Amino acid sequence: MVETAPLDEVPHAVHVFLEQVEHGLWNGCYFYLNGPHIVQAGPQLTQIDEAELLHSDDEEADDRAIAMKPFRSQGLDRLAFPDYSDNFPHEPWTLGFTGRPGGPDFYINKVDNTHSHGPGGQFHHALEEQGDSCFAKITRGKENAAALFAQPIYGDRSDWHYFFAEPIEITKAEILTKHPQKAGSINVTSTHSVITEHKSGDTNPEEKAQEPPHDPVEAMNDKLNRKPRLPKIEHAVEP
Repeated sequence: MVETAPLDEVPHAVHVFLEQVEHGLWNGCYFYLNGPHIVQAGPQLTQIDEAELLHSDDEEADDRAIAMKPFRSQGLDRLAFPDYSDNFPHEPWTLGFTGRPGGPDFYINKVDNTHSHGPGGQFHHALEEQGDSCFAKITRGKENAAALFAQPIYGDRSDWHYFFAEPIEITKAEILTKHPQKAGSINVTSTHSVITEHKSGDTNPEEKAQEPPHDPVEAMNDKLNRKPRLPKIEHAVEP
């Protein structure tokens, strides 16, 4: 179970990840890379994808392009910009998007990567002051994540050295809480409550429905009335 970062810290990264989950894009993806400091997940080819690639007449088609099709069809294949906050750094058990601007692959930080994945930590990117987007943290099931970290890799000193010998499938990802609420258990659904006011001298208290809290995310979605369409740009994973 993961809890997303506060919306006022990294709203774009949180929104894109939740949209990916809501559209079922992570179902059937895999954790495929188990490095010393992170474990990484992303879209990989299924048997159906491999058959499509085998019979494709498109000379430019490759396994990554086909695996990315579901994300690209929704316009959710990457962030529009690196959405990073110093108030939500890459500490152990947090989740971050790979690369710049980031995504769709994400990783779990196994160690404190605050410096190496934060601003100025990765010099191969054009703008050193940018950092990988860190957007969530594991709040329950750390023992399962630790078991994931312990799974065997190729370990053959090749380009596949840190890849899982057997990739681990994400069978299903879902949003447990779809309404903004104060900090607390993320699997508790928020509801509109009814309050009772007792006026001085009243013998019959009146019940008044509390006004629903202002939801800035819902208000923005209503205003736009459309799904986000992000830049469709190739993304290369660099272990």
